[in-house]
Formats: sequence, structure tokens, C-alpha cells
Amino acid sequence: MSTSLIETELNTIIEKSCDTILITDSKGVILNASPNFFSTYGYDYDKVIGVSVYQLEEEKVLYPSVTSLVIKYQKEMQIMQTTLAGHSIFTKAIPIFDSSHKLIKVISFSDDFTNMKLIRDEYEKLQKKVFKKNIKKKMSSEEERYGIKFISKTIEDIFELLQRISAFDTNILLLGESGSGKTLFASKIHAMSCRKSKPFIEVSCGAIPDNLFESEFFGYEAGAFTGAQQQGKPGLIEQADQGTLFLDEVSELPLLIQTKLLKVLQDKRLTRIGGTREKQIDFRLITATNKSLDELVQKGEFRLDLYYRINVIPVYIPALRDHREDIPILIQHFLEQLNQRYQQKKQLDPIVEKQLIHYQWPGNIRELKNVLERLYVTCKADILSLDHQIQEIKFTPGVNKEDQDPNELVDYSVLLLPEALALLEKNMMTKAKETCNSTYAMSRYLGISQPSVVRKLQKHKL
Repeated sequence: MSTSLIETELNTIIEKSCDTILITDSKGVILNASPNFFSTYGYDYDKVIGVSVYQLEEEKVLYPSVTSLVIKYQKEMQIMQTTLAGHSIFTKAIPIFDSSHKLIKVISFSDDFTNMKLIRDEYEKLQKKVFKKNIKKKMSSEEERYGIKFISKTIEDIFELLQRISAFDTNILLLGESGSGKTLFASKIHAMSCRKSKPFIEVSCGAIPDNLFESEFFGYEAGAFTGAQQQGKPGLIEQADQGTLFLDEVSELPLLIQTKLLKVLQDKRLTRIGGTREKQIDFRLITATNKSLDELVQKGEFRLDLYYRINVIPVYIPALRDHREDIPILIQHFLEQLNQRYQQKKQLDPIVEKQLIHYQWPGNIRELKNVLERLYVTCKADILSLDHQIQEIKFTPGVNKEDQDPNELVDYSVLLLPEALALLEKNMMTKAKETCNSTYAMSRYLGISQPSVVRKLQKHKL
């Protein structure tokens, strides 16, 4: 076949190709280009012949130049480029060698991924909508079971444990940081028990003055002391008869009350202040604290025998930062409550939601609820944005570098496609591992199977 015929066929291929084709010599000077070069790169087709790709790279017409990379590394390359118009271009280039393996030409094929990116973005939006619908379905099913909204394996495991032990009258001690939801868990234990139709009496021990503990806990008869009600008053323990007594901040009980409470727990009887008649009492006891009762026992501030009595089944409630995957669910739950209360339809800016997910939440669920209500009340717009900041949290317009998604710190356009995909996968696996407490939770977080999670953790040595 003659050289002229080969050239003719080559030009025909270039003209008819849907891809943008660029042919250069071994130094990167453009020898030929397809007519659609202008529509792809915004550079006149008539002027591109004879121009160096290094010049086009410097002018940001195509950046980075895949041809320059092929010339440098002497092998096939594929990358994502960005054009002056902001288009994302997927481009692949192959080297052409002569018989002595000397580079003589480089041929590149480019495809505008901008429309594909728009389609992908729309697809991701649809995915988010589907995800939110699935979350609502899960939330409603979980709410029917427990009256609480959650998706994390950590909390789900705790509820499964509480559901098993709620059938028994065994004393339960809830341990965890302030605001982590101990009161909520106590109420759910009661709701799942056979005592659910009877009273649930919640007592914040830290809120009762020392001189009122005895009368509040055990009640009093008429005329028992100056200022007492004429008809007398049943105490909190008596009010919990046949139901559940929940003592929050049990570590704050004075030693005298600890002694009397221990006797009530042992005898199942109590006597009101100023009274002589013992009353039979039957209740389920749940206690909670954010302090170390072991240390208080050693200091002599908490009775050892009472500690043994209430610590039959200890249950640790994790801090909110240890089950972050529940934060979007809790945000949606609290916003729905606020919208219903104030008859509005406010939503949270996704940027703010990301800030809330990365925040450490020393005050846990209680703090999250308070922050959302403060944002809700102070923001006039329907979208709660960063313009209405919470001073205590000290939000910044962007995420702190240590908390920022590592994928946002990488310029993938300068990487080869396999390298970019591998790095993206590793970053997503690392983030999932930090967020979730098991490979099963990671599989739900990433939308892949649990065996796939295990293989990828091994692959990236995480």
C-alpha cells in the first residue's frame, strides 16, 4: 500500500472519529488533529497544526498534556484533563516506535466527559433521594420497634441486648457521657418490658437539694413537718410502684439516702416520713451515671453494697462521635420535630450537615439537639446555613484539615486513572473504617458486601 493511500485512510479515520484525535511527533509538535478539536478544547483547528503540546499545556488549553507524559515515560498513558472552558476530558495516548524502538509519534484520543459528569451528578442526586427514602423507611420500621431512629450497628446491638433483658426485672446500670441518651434508653427499656402500662418515674438526682432528698424519695404523712401538705405526699419510689424507677445521676445520691434506698431494694418495703406503717412496694430499678462508681466507692462517697445491687447488668452507651452514621438520622429527626412544632419546612444546608458530622460533640445527642434548635430559631431563611454560626462550635467556612475528606485534598487530574481509582478507594475505605465500628457497618456505609469490605481492607493494608 502506498504512503499516500495510508495518509488518505488515516485522515478519513481522523475526520470520522467521534473522539478527538491528536497526532504529534516525538517532540510534541502537532502533525494532525481531528476537526472537532475546537469543540473539545476551544482552540482553532486551523491554527493547531505545528503548535507544541507544551505550549498548549502552558496556556491551559489542555492540562495536563497526556502527550508530554508519554514522551517523558515512553509508555501508554491515560488521564483526566481540564480545558480552558472547564470541561473534563478523558484522554488516552499511545507511543509509536520505529524498528529500532525510537519514539517517532504520539497519538492521543480524547472524549469530553463533561456531559457524562452532569449525568453522573444527576445520578448521585437521585441516589441521595433514594437513600433518604430508604432511611425514612428504616426509621419508620425502627421507630415502630423501639420508638427511636438509628442506623448504626453499635446502637442496634445495644437495643437488641436491652430488648432481651427488658423481659426480666434485673437492675440495669447505664454508663456513658452526659447527653449520650441514657434517659432515652431507660424509657425504651420500660416501654419494652411487661411494666410498660405502669408509671415510668424519672428522677434527676443531681437536681434535688440535699435537704429534700428524703421527703422526695420516700414521701411523708400529713403533718410530718412544718410546711408539709395536709394530706401527705407519696414519694417518687412509691409513685413508681408496679412500674419503673429511673435514677439518673445516681452518683449524686447522699450517703444517707443510699442507705435507705438499699434497704428498700432489699425489703421491697418503705415507710413514709412521719409514718409508722410499712408499705409493700414493687418496681423495676434503672440507674445511670457519667461518673466512675468504682472510684467513688474507693473514696467512700458511694456504698459498695448499693453499687453491687444496682450494677447487675451494666450497659455502656457510646458517645455520639463513636456512631457518627446516626448523626444525619438524628438531624432529620430533630428538624422534623421542630418543623412540626413551629409549622415550618426548614432544612439544613449540606455544608452545615457535614460540619455537624465531623464535630466532636462533647455534649453528645443533647448538644446536637440544642445546636439545631438554636440554628432553627435564629435563622430567618428556610435553609439553615453557615451564615448562622454556633460560636461554641467555632465552625469555619470549610472543614478542618484533619477532618476534611481526603478525597477533596487530591487533584485527581494529575494522576493516571488506575492510580486515581486506587487512591479514591483507599480514602473511602479509610473514612468508612474511622466512621464505623465493624465491617458490617462499613458494608452498609459504602453500599458493598461485607466480604468485599474485608478484601479491600486487606488490599490496602488498613
